[in-house]
Amino acid sequence: MIRIIATADNHLGRYYARMSLAALETRRLYLRRAFAQVCDYAIAQHADAFILAGDLFDSPTPRNIDRTQVARRLAALGRAGVPVFAIAGNHDSPRSRSEEGGRTPLQVYEAAGLVAYFPELQGATPQVTFTQITTSSGMALAIGGFSPNFAEAEGDDPLEGVVVGFPDSDLRILVAHCLVEGWVHPDASEPVARRASLEGLRGVDLVILGDIHDHQTGQWGAVRVCVPGATERMDFGSPGATPGFVDITLDDDRRLVIRHVPVATQPRLVIEMGPPDLDAVDPNASVVARIEEELASVGAEALVEVSLAGVVTPEVYHALSYADVAERLRGRLCHLEWDSSGLRPPRAAGLPGVGGIHRTLADDVRAAVAALIQEAPADDQALLPDVERELLAVIAGREAA
Repeated sequence: MIRIIATADNHLGRYYARMSLAALETRRLYLRRAFAQVCDYAIAQHADAFILAGDLFDSPTPRNIDRTQVARRLAALGRAGVPVFAIAGNHDSPRSRSEEGGRTPLQVYEAAGLVAYFPELQGATPQVTFTQITTSSGMALAIGGFSPNFAEAEGDDPLEGVVVGFPDSDLRILVAHCLVEGWVHPDASEPVARRASLEGLRGVDLVILGDIHDHQTGQWGAVRVCVPGATERMDFGSPGATPGFVDITLDDDRRLVIRHVPVATQPRLVIEMGPPDLDAVDPNASVVARIEEELASVGAEALVEVSLAGVVTPEVYHALSYADVAERLRGRLCHLEWDSSGLRPPRAAGLPGVGGIHRTLADDVRAAVAALIQEAPADDQALLPDVERELLAVIAGREAA
């Protein structure tokens, strides 16, 4: 039997602009913990190979704490007799030869003998480099791959014209980092592997691809395709697929089994509230109470997103404050996201609104400015009241005329 553990899109050291320094450190700790879980699992399962399919780091210049964590984990894999094969991703590759000398952080570990690293492809007829090993069961395993090439533009196919040339082996794996036709998110602007290119690969049994954060598997022609998925949910707003990695086995009957293994991730809450949930006198207290109630089951390291929607009174609309809620909850959660774009004050008189309710143009201006104040950077927030006054003065002048 052959057993391989593959992971991708760990994004160690990821930066979140709206997080406080304390929240950011907690978030990065969970990213490191997720990667550690994968390494520990590979050692416990006596894996024949450990594959890093790109974006181990979120940047080509990771912080020392993340570099050190990875070095320790790779060294532990080596001591356990688990060889590591790696490619870079689009996040942890330099964008040019002048940035970091064109070197990725993974090449530091290659120089230290901790990983076998596959660089980007070169030449008009790109040839994939590979390593062949004999597993503890006596089976032959060939692994090859290539890191992203930033000369490729949006829509280019990284697999087009690629020559593999693996030796005869019981299992032949190609590792790359790119999107796949049919699995592309709507706002993608990166190279995409065409399904026809995957079908056309010769001498390859399994393709492992990083870059897509949701675990996927498929088969095109004789080629199995596997996306390990990210080891954490990287963004807010959508729960997405369960983070994890893949455990790949080829049994003695040459049956290839791909199993997705979830990891323990940072707790997160998505809370939706509307007019009936908000106290007329102190709506912020209602939000705080609801968050505290749900935090009781997940703990103080949770990421919390509150979504507010519906028609509320002007008093409630203007009283709701992200800053006030965040201050009342200080120290009781990791990070608070706030979406009040679905809130609307009742319309007083003027343009017809939903359900026959009306409001004036001045109401619209006040509502827009209130929403902007909650979301804008601090420097911009200070300017918005003046903008509101100027706009209201223009509206009042037109109405008087």
